[in-house]
Amino acid sequence: MTNADARDVKLRLVEVTVEEIADRGWGGVRMRRVAARAGLDNGLVHCHFGSMDRLRYHAARHAISTTVTEADRALLAGPSPGAGIVAFCRVLTDLGSYDAAKVALMEAPVHAPRLSELCEVLTSMMERFPVTSREQLEAAVQSGRLPPATNAEGLAVMLAALLDGLSLHHWLQPEVDYATAAGALAALLDDDMER
Repeated sequence: MTNADARDVKLRLVEVTVEEIADRGWGGVRMRRVAARAGLDNGLVHCHFGSMDRLRYHAARHAISTTVTEADRALLAGPSPGAGIVAFCRVLTDLGSYDAAKVALMEAPVHAPRLSELCEVLTSMMERFPVTSREQLEAAVQSGRLPPATNAEGLAVMLAALLDGLSLHHWLQPEVDYATAAGALAALLDDDMER
């Protein structure tokens, strides 16, 4: 097997594991079922990952990279914090009511305290957003788009918590159009910035 083939096999196993987590829950994933669903030999799962914890860890990282990265990009690419929040919510809405990566991502934090590597990945993800958004908010303060007394660091932490909550609510109530609902908050934030 070439290195490229090995990467393809590993990615396929990770993608199937994300689907298994979404379908059966974190504890319901079985190496044999993952191998069968991927159409591969069970030995390849053991060869590439060695344990269920490693397999689920890689699945969670994959879910983070496919779901959170896209939403982060949308959020941070917005011309203003309000527009970024609307874009973030639109990404969530576009994922639809059921997305295996989103479900796996929601399962991961529950298990992170017992898996130090997963805890580190999730912590890094949670720390990345406030730092990047704080930088954006500080730039808005310096340019006069936000009042000089704005606590950019505190606001960034609150925005991160708000977005975490919106993500959870979208998962539980996918029928709600959060992008439109976020427009009210965006108008408030952006109106404040223009004063």
